[in-house]
Order: sequence, then C-alpha cells, then structure tokens
Amino acid sequence: MGGKNRKKTCRKLAQQHARIAHIRYDTTHKLTSHLCKNHAAIAIEDLCITGMLKNHQLAQAVADSSFGEIRRQITYKTERYGSRVIVVNRFYPSSKTCSACGWIDENLTLADRTFVCQTCGLVIDRDLNAAINLIQEALRTTGSSSESHACGESSSGFQEPGSETALGEAGTDQLCSVSIKA
Repeated sequence: MGGKNRKKTCRKLAQQHARIAHIRYDTTHKLTSHLCKNHAAIAIEDLCITGMLKNHQLAQAVADSSFGEIRRQITYKTERYGSRVIVVNRFYPSSKTCSACGWIDENLTLADRTFVCQTCGLVIDRDLNAAINLIQEALRTTGSSSESHACGESSSGFQEPGSETALGEAGTDQLCSVSIKA
C-alpha cells in the first residue's frame, strides 16, 4: 500500500506527533513541579472529564489539556514537596458564584467569558472569578486550624487575606488555585 514517499510522509508525521507529545509531557511536569514547590496548598476542582469529552465542541481541547495527568502529578508532587492538594467538589458552582458577595448567576453559560454580578456590580473574567471562588471554598472546607510543621513553626498552611503565615516546607505561604477550563 503506497510508495516510498507515502512511508516517508507517515514517518515524518509520526515524528511530529511524538515531538508534540514530548513537549506536552515536559510542560505538564514543569507546571506541576512549579506549583507544588512554590505553594503551600493547591485547590483543584474535581471536574467530570468524561462528561466534558462528550461535548464535541470541547472534546479535542479537553483531551489535549491532560487534566487527569495534571491532577495525578499534583497529587503525588504535593506529598513530595510538603504541600497539600485540596479537591473542591465538582458540583460547587465556582464559575457562577460572585467572588465578592456570593450571588449565584444561574443563567451563566459557557459562552459568557465575563462574570457580571447583579448584586454588587463586580465585573471580572469568568476564569479568574472561578479561581478566587476555589480558593475561598478550599479555605472554608479545610478550616483555619493550625498545624505543626517539621521546622517547628505553626501555620494553617494558607495565607488568609490580610494575614501572614509561616511555612517552612513548601517554599511559600500562598494558596494556589488551579482552575483549568477550556
């Protein structure tokens, strides 16, 4: 089937696919390592990936994003670097909730890229609003009890607005929210 030129073209195409796969793999490791080394805690949303793959308009972008691999790497790397991961329930309306006052916009669709609060008037990027809400939900669900760390410092592991925390193991006292949405 086919001549030599077809085989050469198939080989070149396979090399390009392999190159792209290696670049994605490397980028994923660099991103997750940076997040886990530089943040005391990482809040991630428990997304229904299989449900997202059923949406034919999003399926390719979701598959290329490697959400499952990013979550797997964050999970084991947080243990390695002394930080922790907080998984926020998938049914928490992070995109639809106002990060300033808590009002929920039931009519917000995926096409709406800007969140506009009808109560307090906040206008913010939809994904930034969701990331702020994930941080707030992670703080709410984990509480603010103090933990003792190996270096003897006591900290909640999070940086509450307007307060300082001391955390020796994770490299910083900030909470990171990973909100990867297509």
